Amino acid sequence: MSRLILRRSRAFRSVFGVAGKRTKDQEIVLKVLADFCRSNKSSVTVSPIHRQVDPLATCVAEGRREVMTRISHFIQLDQEELIRIINEAEKNDV
Repeated sequence: MSRLILRRSRAFRSVFGVAGKRTKDQEIVLKVLADFCRSNKSSVTVSPIHRQVDPLATCVAEGRREVMTRISHFIQLDQEELIRIINEAEKNDV
């Protein structure tokens, strides 16, 4: 089991890079994924029509967050590094 996890971790790092050695493109992709997955926001989604919590949309949002959490786990991306990537990309309009 640990060999499988190690292999997966290496594959994820190959695609998404490692802290301090990421290419600009890798940082752009991580920023886009973080935004799409709502990694810095609550999963709770309020319906713009009914102004109430939408449980199905909330489940979708939580599923997206789970994807980013999984990627972060495999590449050992901590929250501070992710926030730095997001802020840097926003400064550069990426």
